[in-house]
Amino acid sequence: MRTKSTFLLSLLFLLLSAMAFSQARLPVVIGQKQGFYSKQLNENRQLWIYTPDQTAYTPDSGRKYPVLYVLDGDAHFYSVAGMVQQLSQANSLVPEMIVVGLPNTNRTRDLVPSSRKDSNFVSFLEQELFPYIETNYPAAPYRTLIGHSLGGLLAIDILAQRPELFQSYIAIDASLWFNNQKFAKAAQASLPKPGRPARSLFLGIANTVPEALKGKDFQQDRTFSTQHIRSLFDFDRFLVEKKPDSLRYAKQYYEKETHSSVPLICTYDGLRFIFDFYPSRITEKEYLDTGVVFPDRFRQYYRSMSEQMGYAHLPTASSLRYLAFEALGKRQYAKAEAFFRYHMEAYPSSYKALEDYGDYQLNRKDTAKALEWYAKALDRRKDTGLVVKVRMLRGGTGFTVAPATLQDYAGYYLLEGSGVTIQIYTKEGKLWTKVPGQADGELLPLARDLFTSRDNPSYRTRFHRAGKRITGFRSDQPNGIFNAVKK
Repeated sequence: MRTKSTFLLSLLFLLLSAMAFSQARLPVVIGQKQGFYSKQLNENRQLWIYTPDQTAYTPDSGRKYPVLYVLDGDAHFYSVAGMVQQLSQANSLVPEMIVVGLPNTNRTRDLVPSSRKDSNFVSFLEQELFPYIETNYPAAPYRTLIGHSLGGLLAIDILAQRPELFQSYIAIDASLWFNNQKFAKAAQASLPKPGRPARSLFLGIANTVPEALKGKDFQQDRTFSTQHIRSLFDFDRFLVEKKPDSLRYAKQYYEKETHSSVPLICTYDGLRFIFDFYPSRITEKEYLDTGVVFPDRFRQYYRSMSEQMGYAHLPTASSLRYLAFEALGKRQYAKAEAFFRYHMEAYPSSYKALEDYGDYQLNRKDTAKALEWYAKALDRRKDTGLVVKVRMLRGGTGFTVAPATLQDYAGYYLLEGSGVTIQIYTKEGKLWTKVPGQADGELLPLARDLFTSRDNPSYRTRFHRAGKRITGFRSDQPNGIFNAVKK
C-alpha cells in the first residue's frame, strides 16, 4: 500500500464526480457560438466560448475563472476546450478556465502586428472583447493567450509591446521570420527592459527542416527554406542568454512534429508549464489525518494559488461542503469544524455556509448554537425549508402532509445517468427512501413537494410535478446534485 505517495486534489474531485449524475439524453455541450459586432474592426465577429459550468459535475455559480484566448479559434477551439476540461475538472492539473476562440475574418490583417504600440485587432481585444467577456461571464483577472504560426507571432509581439494585456502566453511555432524578423527583433529590444510586469511564455518549435537538410546543421543554412525554424532558435537563444528578469520562460523543440501537427502537444505542454504550481502537493497521510492537518494544508494550498494567480483563488463551495460533511459523518469533529469555518470565510455571503455550520452544531447536540447559526442564515435568505426546521427545533409543528398525499410521492425513481433505482414508499404515515446499499431513511416535509432527511438535515429533495402527477425529483446534497425521473 502506498504510504508516502502524493495525494492530488484530483482524487477528491473524482470522488465528487463519481457521486454526481448527469442528465440522460442530452447533447454533450462544450461551447457555444455567438456573434459580436466590433466597432474597432467595423465588422461582425464570431466568438466560440466554453465555460466550466457546461461540463462541471457540480457547477458553482459564485466562482470566477481565468480566461484563455485562442487565436485561429475555428481551428483550435475544440481541442483546447477539451484539453482544459480534462486537465482541470478531471485531473486538477490546471485551473478551470473560460476558453474564448477567435475565428478569423482577415487573418493577415488581424494577426500580423501593424505597429509597435497598437493595432486595430489589439484595440478590439483590449477595448471591446475583454470588457464584454468580463461583464457577461464569470471572468477572473487572469488572461492567457495562445497563438499558432502568425498567431504565435502576434502573441510574442503583444508580450513584448503590451504585456499588461495577458499574464501568460503560449506561442506555437511562431512565424518570427515574418518581414525579415522585424517583429522578433523588436521583441528582443523590449523584453530585457527593466520594470516590466512578470509574465510567462512557453515557446513551441516544430521540425520544419527540409528533407534535404535533415541530419545536418540547418542553423548554418541561409536559404529561405530554413528561415522559419532558424528565427525561432535565434529567439530562444536570445532569451536563454539575456534571461529577462520579468519573464518566466520555457521552450520545447518537437523534433517529430510538423508545423500543422504541433499545436495539440504544444498547448498541453504550455499549459502544464504555465500552471506548474497548480497541482496539489498534499499527501495522502495529510488527507487521512483526523485533526486539522488537512484543513490547514488545504488553506495553504489555496493561499499559494491566490498569490500565484494574483487574485483570490478559492476552493469550490461544493468541495468544502463535501469535505466538511465527510469528516462530520466520520465524527472527526475538529476536521469537520475547520472545513465548515473555511466555507463561511471563503463565501461570506453564503446563507448555506451558515446553515451548514448550524447543522454541525445540531449534530454535536448543541441546539442553542444551531438555532443561533440558523438565525444568521435566515438573515441572509428566508429559505422555506430552514424556516420549518427552526420551527420544529423550537418545539413547533413542521409542515404536515396528509397520508393520502404522501402516497403521491411513492414509487420507483431512476437516477439519471446512473441506472440506480431508488424506492420511495410510505410507512405509518411517513415517507421513506430505500437506496441500494444504504439503510432506509425518513423524509421530513418542509413545504409542498420539498423534503429533508431526518438523519441528514443538510439534504433538500424537491419533487417535480406535471399537474397533479409527480414526475421526478432533484436532491441537493453536500456531495452533489442528484436528479431522478419517476418510472
